[in-house]
Amino acid sequence: MLSGRGGGHRPQIVQQSGPTMQEIESAMDQMMCQALEQCKAMYEARVTTLEGLVEQQQAQLQHLQQLGVLDSRVSQLAHEVSALHLEHTVLRDDSQAAAECLLGSGALPAPLLHARRKACQSLSAFRSLMESPERVQAMEGLLGGRAAEVAHLGAASRGFREARRVAREKAPQQTARAAEDIDEEAFQQLRDFEPPRAELDKWEKSVTVHTVIGSLKVEGLIGKTDALKYSDVFKIFSQLGLTLDQFVEKFTTVRRTRTAEHLEEMAGKVLERLSSQRAEKGVISCRDVYRLLEIVGYPLRRFKAVISGSDDHEQAQATQKLGGYRIRAQIGQGRSGSASYLGEHVSDQTRVAIKWPAPRDELAVLKEIQRAAPKGCLGLPKLLAHGDCQREPYFVTELLGSPLSRVFQCLDGSDRKWPALRVIGRLVLRRLQALHACGFVHCDISPENIVLGRARESAGGGPLLTLYLVDFEHAQKYPGGRALGVDASSAEWSSIRSGDGGERLPEDDLEALGWVLTNGLLGDLPWFPWLAAAYKDWDSQWTRHQAAKQVQSAKTHFLNGGWRALSSRKAVKMPVELSGFIPACRPENAVPGKPDYTSLMALLGGSRDVGSEEAEQDDLRQLTEHISEL
Repeated sequence: MLSGRGGGHRPQIVQQSGPTMQEIESAMDQMMCQALEQCKAMYEARVTTLEGLVEQQQAQLQHLQQLGVLDSRVSQLAHEVSALHLEHTVLRDDSQAAAECLLGSGALPAPLLHARRKACQSLSAFRSLMESPERVQAMEGLLGGRAAEVAHLGAASRGFREARRVAREKAPQQTARAAEDIDEEAFQQLRDFEPPRAELDKWEKSVTVHTVIGSLKVEGLIGKTDALKYSDVFKIFSQLGLTLDQFVEKFTTVRRTRTAEHLEEMAGKVLERLSSQRAEKGVISCRDVYRLLEIVGYPLRRFKAVISGSDDHEQAQATQKLGGYRIRAQIGQGRSGSASYLGEHVSDQTRVAIKWPAPRDELAVLKEIQRAAPKGCLGLPKLLAHGDCQREPYFVTELLGSPLSRVFQCLDGSDRKWPALRVIGRLVLRRLQALHACGFVHCDISPENIVLGRARESAGGGPLLTLYLVDFEHAQKYPGGRALGVDASSAEWSSIRSGDGGERLPEDDLEALGWVLTNGLLGDLPWFPWLAAAYKDWDSQWTRHQAAKQVQSAKTHFLNGGWRALSSRKAVKMPVELSGFIPACRPENAVPGKPDYTSLMALLGGSRDVGSEEAEQDDLRQLTEHISEL
């Protein structure tokens, strides 16, 4: 709880008359434990006898049935005995599990409240049994006429029912009282604990902070997220080791046990009170989150130490300079050893992306594409600078946003998944056509190599998001490019034809787009686990060859109808357009290297005028709307 400087006098809180919720919970715990001890003891003593008795009776009845001396009434009784035995076995297991859970938990602290709810479900089933006169009478008979024990069980059942009724009646009072627990005086004193503006500016410039936030959001530009949902703030708390219980208690007058749902509600009220800017419900500005963390004991120095293990992590990385740029933090790593970094210009602090060491072939391709591409070519990042550092090449491009893989994660479970994927497909298709028109094929289309970014130009309205192609390490000229091996591309999404190796065609890029969209719709595809295992031994040429052939076979099977089984298991309907997109990338009797972009665009619901600027702008607006919803 926050207090003002000087320790001003605080009015004493007057205890209201009547039992508190803690007292009611304590009484309920005692009643449940006592009753369950009785239940457990009786079950342990009687169940063995009961099971033995039932087994003897079943054996005798079966013997009499074989002799043909049983009438229909006795046969019916035999069925009732068997049913009762089955019911009693299930009841025994449920009750024993509930008893062990409750009795082993002692006073039932908050982390085990979910166990109490589970136990109550089992006890409700038990109460239903005890409220059936016929079943009670049958139990008395099977227990040898010992009605007293059955009566004790019935009393325990009624006790549970009464305790739960009282708890339900008190629940609204508990919620209202908990809302009153928020310390209004503490919020009035917050001005004495406000961090300096300069300190909050450091948060906004911290790469560690932007890395954490970027892992929670889909970003059009890295480091440009300005607001978070309450649920994302709670995730940051979790990464810091700050529980909601600990957080809430810093702003309350009374400490008490609260349910998880109630803690989230109260934490949300605290965030709402701490928000200095008007925002939609359930959202708080990032700057207010920084204020909050400073106030509750997680200043930037501690935040960075908890997240990265050292508060000097950023400073150590920022010492490396490449030309007119300084490295701030690593943001990616390729299998070939190349790394991607967040960087900034040494004079104006413009943020950029740096790849170092970069493959010389990739740098050569980027320079050629920059020369060949017309001004404003779709989906190609600007090459800002390049050179050598420590005898290794590097290049600098404009900074972009989240990869498509992050968008897929956020789309999971959304009822707008396929409409969003269609827009993504149309945008990427135009970018591939523009790249192919420059005389190159990408050769490694994957969700990691398609990233969000801000559109450089938009027709009216606010800034729009767009998509960029990145990572041209395997890009080749077409026609005339060199042959690539079966392992050159990301096998998860590469074309079936690429599994044979050889020169890549524009159709291979387009088919890879089809697999990317299928991945976005259905999630992990059947061959993903195979490749994850194979990558551990990727240095083996045999492993790479075999994995490529196995994936090639699986993709062929998928296209021949195997997608139906996967779609059924994942409870996602495979759109007809998507199931037809991949075969349409390489139709029979088509001329190699001459894909029909117009037909592919139509399959994704787009205009047949592939290069239409109006269609591009409309798709950018739709993409921005879909991403905003995420």
